[in-house]
Amino acid sequence: MKKPLSRMALIRKLDTRFSRFIRNRDGKCLHCDSTENLQNAHIFTRKDKSVRWDEDNCITLCYRCHFYWAHRDPIEFTYFVAGIRDLDALRLKANKPRIFKAWELEELIERYKESPRS
Repeated sequence: MKKPLSRMALIRKLDTRFSRFIRNRDGKCLHCDSTENLQNAHIFTRKDKSVRWDEDNCITLCYRCHFYWAHRDPIEFTYFVAGIRDLDALRLKANKPRIFKAWELEELIERYKESPRS
C-alpha cells in the first residue's frame, strides 16, 4: 500500500500542476506577448491560501515582466491587472481565510492534471 503524501508534498505537487495549467491557459506573457520563460504570476500573494489556486488570481508573465516590471512597479502592475480582472471581487476572496483539507488538495491536483488546451 502506498503511503499518502504529506500536506507539504501535496501543496508542492498542486503548485507545480496549477502553474503549468495557468501558463498553458494563457500561452504567452500577458504584458509583452513573449512566449519565452513563462511564469505563473499571482495577483494576491500565494500566502493568501483562499486564492493561491484560484485561476482569477493568476496571470502568465515572462520572467522579465514578472520580476522587472510587476515586482518593481506594483502600482503600474495593479492598474494593468485592474484592466483584466475584478480586483474588488478578488480582494474579497483573498481576505477570507481558508485551510484546505488533504482531500481538497488531492481534488485540485486531479483537476489541474490536464492542460486547458488539451
